[in-house]
Amino acid sequence: MSKDKRVIKTEKLITETMMRLLATTSISKITVKKICEQALISKSTFYDHYVDKFDVIDKIVDVYAMQFNCEIQQRFEAVQQKNTFEIFNKIIKDMANQDSDLLILMSLEQDVHRVQDRFHKILYDNAHAFLSKQKMNKVDCKIKPNT
Repeated sequence: MSKDKRVIKTEKLITETMMRLLATTSISKITVKKICEQALISKSTFYDHYVDKFDVIDKIVDVYAMQFNCEIQQRFEAVQQKNTFEIFNKIIKDMANQDSDLLILMSLEQDVHRVQDRFHKILYDNAHAFLSKQKMNKVDCKIKPNT
């Protein structure tokens, strides 16, 4: 079931307003009242969509996490063992270069670990799944004594 266009439009307005505020203001100084004033909406409209300002951030992070997960899955599907680390570096650089909002979210003092932990978990889960599917060559690791 898809969301009503008005709901989508309001949520987009709130998230864009939050990102604009975060670009210039510490999260501790942002209030729901300030978000509503900037977005030209009432508090009741805000609370129809979000629990609090942190819920807005959580939803924004959810969108980025979903995009990151899709990107990681696509890259692992195309990866060859010889360029795995290059792929990891490219993924990180591409995501950082693509969106200044993501950089803002990653720099939030209170939420930095939550955002990074979410992305690390996505990367770990996908890397683990990928590597589990790969046929690993077993190397004879017998230690030869020095003679």
